[in-house]
Amino acid sequence: MTNKEIEITYRDICRAVVDNRLKEGFDKLTALISILSSMQSTFLDKKSQVENTYRYMLQYVASGVVDPEQAKIHQQIKLDMLSIADDVRENLYLQNPNNYAYQLKKYSQYQKVKYDTEALTLLENYGEFIANANMKQQENLDLLLRHKELMESFFNLFWLLDRYETSDFELAQTFANSLNIIYSDKCLVVSAITLSLMRTFDEKKFLLLLSFSKDLNEEVAIRAMIGFVLAAYIHNFRIQLYQSLQEKSIAFFNAEGMTKRLKSIFLQVVRSKETETITKKMQEDFIPQIAKISPMIQEKLKLGDFKMDDFNLMDQNPEWKNLIEDSSITDKMQEFSELQMEGADVFMSTFSNMKDYRFFRSIHTWFLPYSESCCKEEFHKNPEMLTLFSSIGKSQMLCNSDKYSLAFGLVQMPLQYREMFTSNLNMESQQLEELSKEDNMLAKNNKADIVCKQYMQDLYRFFKLNNYKSDFIDPFKSKLHLYHSYYFNRLEDSEEIVSSLAQTYFKKNFHDEAIELFSLMLKEKPNDVEILQKCAYCYQCKKDFTTALDLYLRSDIIHPDNLWTLQRIGVCYRSLKEPEKALEFYTHAEMLSPDDLLISLNIGYCLLELKRYNDALQNFFKIEYLSSDSRKVWRPIAWCSFVVGKLSQAEKYYNKILEAERDGQDWLNMGHVALCEGNRKEALARYRKSFIAMKDNHSDFNVAFSEDIPYLLEKGIDKEILPIILDYVYYNE
Repeated sequence: MTNKEIEITYRDICRAVVDNRLKEGFDKLTALISILSSMQSTFLDKKSQVENTYRYMLQYVASGVVDPEQAKIHQQIKLDMLSIADDVRENLYLQNPNNYAYQLKKYSQYQKVKYDTEALTLLENYGEFIANANMKQQENLDLLLRHKELMESFFNLFWLLDRYETSDFELAQTFANSLNIIYSDKCLVVSAITLSLMRTFDEKKFLLLLSFSKDLNEEVAIRAMIGFVLAAYIHNFRIQLYQSLQEKSIAFFNAEGMTKRLKSIFLQVVRSKETETITKKMQEDFIPQIAKISPMIQEKLKLGDFKMDDFNLMDQNPEWKNLIEDSSITDKMQEFSELQMEGADVFMSTFSNMKDYRFFRSIHTWFLPYSESCCKEEFHKNPEMLTLFSSIGKSQMLCNSDKYSLAFGLVQMPLQYREMFTSNLNMESQQLEELSKEDNMLAKNNKADIVCKQYMQDLYRFFKLNNYKSDFIDPFKSKLHLYHSYYFNRLEDSEEIVSSLAQTYFKKNFHDEAIELFSLMLKEKPNDVEILQKCAYCYQCKKDFTTALDLYLRSDIIHPDNLWTLQRIGVCYRSLKEPEKALEFYTHAEMLSPDDLLISLNIGYCLLELKRYNDALQNFFKIEYLSSDSRKVWRPIAWCSFVVGKLSQAEKYYNKILEAERDGQDWLNMGHVALCEGNRKEALARYRKSFIAMKDNHSDFNVAFSEDIPYLLEKGIDKEILPIILDYVYYNE
């Protein structure tokens, strides 16, 4: 079996157990055990013991014996089966360790860290030591190195262990309970447990994350909560077998203040779904646009001739400002700023190429908080730059991983550029402090949002950019519909999260998710017009016009004469090829807003689809007269004129359309006009241009031409000549 086949079989076993299909589960477990190269008999014996217990239970049930312990026994059998399946999978991966984690487990022979009094004392006192340590003294550097190695060992221990024994659990709990161990050390342990839990289910790991989620330090607590939420989503179907774990986690999530944290996590997960799109847009649109305009600005402003401090450049010549505005860069910068302020990951493209430093070769460093103590560890050879590194730490826009990238980049930067960065970072810090005083911007809840955003982005970078990314389960590749998690429907304030999620999905055009959540909301508020409208709009965007129309009509009954709703109903009826009903609603909308030319335009299209061409013409002429931009009605006026036999008028309006803006349909219609006017040579030339505009696609051209044959025949064109015209066009390819 390949690793992929092993994983599929393993998941099938777990699903069969959870779904109470134990016979099927035992059969597949036997198949999985059979490919083990070692310990095969050991696991077969364990499996046989559990299966025999199940057979006895079945016999008791068949004989009608009532056993008050039956449910408990049945539950234990399922847990034992899952435990064996877990161990077999891990041993199979160790047989051929292509995965980096299993290579470490097999070849590095990692051993449990000796957590003795000396190690405990070092960790407990390290915070005070690092705050006052002189990095020029060798003994301090030795202690710093000892701490760094110790924490890497702890990280690997908690990450690589498959199942925590009691001693492992107690060791991790020591970190959680300590008031003296610095928060960055706790953060590393939390991330290690999270990675381990994503790979292998273990109830103890979940309980530890819950324990860390109660930490007084928000960085630790929110990291643990994010880890729990992501791991719970990955193992959602299996957790239902662990009643005690469910009850403890639900009680925790329903505690005061936890709903806000959960909402922050859920919303940040939604934002992570658009990171790839934003990154692509930055790389293919925004950055090339900046690069394109940069030489032009240099030339226009003659930047080499004066200093920025001398005067305000943009006040000197309006042409310089126009250069930026004409480039559309202002709109892009505004869009970038808005995305940044709402918590979107706009720096992935910038820092994705700055993860090649030696620092990022170790797994644990991807999860290091950017803290003063960590900076002293990583940059003790550059003590003169600690003030600069401290400035980087104050930035709320960058995640921890990107701060380290920036810091390592600055170490290699010339002095003048470092000073410029320091100035900008200090300015940002001062502005944030002022805002904090005025608007309480850094209140506790806001701080939690910032921590959540930064750690989620740290995780995203790890799973997308680390050298061994293919060896890890990437939660960001899944749909991450966290609202499907076992605990969600049992949250006391789930409505608040549902509403925020629905609005966010809606805003970001994730229509499937928005529909699901809006539908949940409609069960509680069936007459909420806004929800009905937004849910309908999502269906409309998915081109499910029937469902969209039903919701729009419900909205119209509850809140009649809403102009927006009436127009959307018209759109749906038109899309469903019911122009007569669409016309009814557009006409009603026009009564409410008689000066709205867009409504008039849609009325014209309905009349055209109903073949009321003269009425449509009258409507389009009205729009042409009243509109400051009448170009949008030239095509329908030209077509209606052709259909009703006003050929010179049709020719006039088709000629108004600039040649560069004409598409295949325009040239086809112009060919019809010329043909009906008796100008066959011009008609053939236009048909040829139509065919070329349709990219020489015979099928498309044939369909378009055939649809118009009845109009040509009405105007006396000989039916026999039409196939010859088509062949002429094709012969001249």
